[in-house]
Amino acid sequence: MKTTLLTLFSILLSSFVFSQTYETKNKVYIPKGQVIQKTQTSKNCEEKITKNSIIKSEQTKTKDGKSYTITTLDTLSKDSLLKYDKKHTLKIIDFSGWVNIKVDEKDKSKLNINPWLSKEQKIDSSTIVRRINKSIDCSGNYISPMKIDTLKKDEVYRYSRVEKKDTISTKSDWFSKSKNIIEILDSNGEIDYYLVNKFDQNADYYLKLKNRSIISLKKQSLVFGPVTIPFKYRFSHTKNEVNIESEFSADFNAGIFVGKNWGRYRVRYESKELKTLSNLSLTIGPFLSLSTTALDSESTSGSKKPLGDDESKTIASLSPGIGIMTSIYNFNFGLFGGFDVGFGNSAKKWNFNNKPWIGFGIGYNITNSFLKK
Repeated sequence: MKTTLLTLFSILLSSFVFSQTYETKNKVYIPKGQVIQKTQTSKNCEEKITKNSIIKSEQTKTKDGKSYTITTLDTLSKDSLLKYDKKHTLKIIDFSGWVNIKVDEKDKSKLNINPWLSKEQKIDSSTIVRRINKSIDCSGNYISPMKIDTLKKDEVYRYSRVEKKDTISTKSDWFSKSKNIIEILDSNGEIDYYLVNKFDQNADYYLKLKNRSIISLKKQSLVFGPVTIPFKYRFSHTKNEVNIESEFSADFNAGIFVGKNWGRYRVRYESKELKTLSNLSLTIGPFLSLSTTALDSESTSGSKKPLGDDESKTIASLSPGIGIMTSIYNFNFGLFGGFDVGFGNSAKKWNFNNKPWIGFGIGYNITNSFLKK
């Protein structure tokens, strides 16, 4: 009984898969219907300040790595015009696309978003275009000067292409509030299609969360790093007319994993703090690991010349394969499939050389996922 319990315990223990993995190319998808905000600035706006008004101005200076704020109060002796930069906040209700998200350091209810650039669009030389470069005035209205131009050379833009017949896009919020639009004209001077700067790189885009609100968005990333799969199940088969039984093995191995991750970006804003919620994710990708295997008479029984009862040898093996890992709340599961390729002449004697296997992994609240981010 004790032997059985120890065997079960070792199998369970060896089923844990540990890895310290890194993420890159993180992106989150903003769906249609998700309201985002866009901040644009008007320059040199004027405002009349009456006599005897108190003006407060601040300056920040740095010395020895420390920042100091100097505040000055002035009382106006006469009516004055004050010029300043005015910020306008625009709401876009039909924005959609892949973005990077970063929590604002000062305001945790604000998620700054940096949209991914659109694909390159080439406009051939001699093409007639009409350029619309919008700016916003101090009252919040758009000024849209137009300029017709015939290209003297090819031009390339990372803008979104919108067909003339795509009325859903041309009537959308993001289209009308785009800073730069290029109308591609045909030989008759009619619009053929549009190139739209959907994401103005000089504007600030962000999501604003209300207290106790939750946001859940699709997320993708590329993950890579080391991985270990100490628990393997090898299938039964026949070798040289010898029936080889299936086996469980628990041995040390170390490898490298690369995969694509699909999950959810889930956060809640509460009491002026942004809290990360339990994540649901799936990761699929190839791995390559290296391990050692001890050979004896039993593990070479299918060879034409198996090792003797008193013989033993240790060989190295390389294991390529595919892994699927999922994280559900605090539970982590992994399924791996591969095959072992042994090195050296003795590897040919091994019953499971070049044979497939499957590996398992399970964990609870240890690394928060097989891929610790």
